[in-house]
Amino acid sequence: MGDGMVETWTVRKPVVESAGGVVVTQHHLASDIGAQVLRDGGNAVDAAVTAGFAIGTVEPWMSGLGGGGYMVVYRAEENRCHVVDFGMRSPLALNPADYPVTGGMDADLFGWPGVLDERNVTGPYSFAVPGFAAGMALALKKFGSLPLADALSPAIDSARRGLEVDWYATLKIAAAAPALARFEESARVYLPGGFAPAGEWGALPPRIRLGRLADTLERLASAGAEDFYRGELASAFIDDVVEAGGKLRAADLERYRARVVPALSATYRDAKVHAAPALTAGPSLNRALELLAQRLDPSEEPDANAYMAYVSSLKTAYSERLATMGDDGSPESCTTHLSVVDRRGNMVALTQTLLSVFGSKVMLPRTGVLMNNGVMWFDPRPGRPNSLGPGKRPLANMCPTVVERGDGARIALG
Repeated sequence: MGDGMVETWTVRKPVVESAGGVVVTQHHLASDIGAQVLRDGGNAVDAAVTAGFAIGTVEPWMSGLGGGGYMVVYRAEENRCHVVDFGMRSPLALNPADYPVTGGMDADLFGWPGVLDERNVTGPYSFAVPGFAAGMALALKKFGSLPLADALSPAIDSARRGLEVDWYATLKIAAAAPALARFEESARVYLPGGFAPAGEWGALPPRIRLGRLADTLERLASAGAEDFYRGELASAFIDDVVEAGGKLRAADLERYRARVVPALSATYRDAKVHAAPALTAGPSLNRALELLAQRLDPSEEPDANAYMAYVSSLKTAYSERLATMGDDGSPESCTTHLSVVDRRGNMVALTQTLLSVFGSKVMLPRTGVLMNNGVMWFDPRPGRPNSLGPGKRPLANMCPTVVERGDGARIALG
C-alpha cells in the first residue's frame, strides 16, 4: 500500500475461565505449566515462578535468567500486597565517559540522545546485573510452597527439548537478525546457517537448542540461586562477560540482593491500586491517576475531552518522572508480563524483562544466558536524576499492578 499506509492485523486469543485459578501468559506452554502447578495444589506464587522460568525457554527474546523485574503479590489471608524487587543494577565499574553522546536519537525504546556505537543499547557495555534468579528464589522462600528445583523442572525439560520455532519466533528472530549476527554465540544459536530458522510447508516447526541454557537451569536447580551470584555459575558468567568486553565483575554479583518491600498503594475513586514502588512506573501511574481524578468526569461517556484528560495526565506524570526520579544512593522506599490467581484468592502480577527484544543481543556461551541491556534505562546525559553511574538502580518502566475495585473485584495486570 502506498502513501505511507500499512496493513494492520488484529490477533486475539480466546478467554479462559476456571474455578480453580487462572494463569495468563503470552505463550500457551508457559500457561499450561503454571496451571498444572495450581492443579497440583501450588499457590499463585508457585505457579507464577514456575511459569516465569518456563517462559524464558519459549520466549527467550523477552525475558530469562539474564533479566530482572518486579512481582506484586496479593495475599488473601492478609488482605495485603507485597512486592518482590529483583530489578537490575549498573556495574560498579561503569564509567559514564564510555558512553559519549553523539547526537541524534537512540534506536530503541526511550528516545535518549544517541550514544557512540549504541553501546548503551547493544553489546556488552549495555549489561546490567541480572536479578531474575534471585527474585524468583526469594518469592518462593517468602510466599511460595515449592522447592526451587521443582519450580525449575518444567523449564529444564523445555530447554532440553529446544525452542520450537513457530511463525512468531521466526518473525522475532528475523527482525533482530542484523544485531544477533554481530555476536558469535547469538548468531550460532539463533541464526543457524546464517539465516533465521523457519518451518517448511507441511513439516513440523524446527527446533533450536538455546546454547547451554538447559545445563545452567539444571545447575541452578541443584545448587540454588546463590550459585548464580556467588558460585560456579557466577564464575562461568563473569568469565563470559570479561571475554565479551563487559564491565560486570564478581563483586557485582556478590553484592546483589533481591528484596521484599511493601507495595505502593493509592486510591483512585472507589478503587485501591497496588503497584511496585520506588524506581518503577508505579509512582508515575499513581501520579497520573491522581491528576486524572481531577481532570476527568467519570459520569460522562468518553469523548474528546476525556482523551485529552488521559493525555495531559500522562504527559504531566511522565515529565515529572524524568525530572525528579533516579537513584541518588539513599534508601529506597519488551518485556514479559504474566498474571496468576489461585483458588484461595491469592494473586500475582509479575513483570520480568531483558528490556529490549533479545536484550543486549549477546548470549553468553558458557551458560546460555541471553543478557539484558539494562544500561539503556539510564539517561546518557550527565547531571540528571537518572543519569548513568556505577552501581545504580535505573529508572525502569515496569508496572505490575493489582487493583481492588469498590465492588470487591480484584484485577492483576501489567
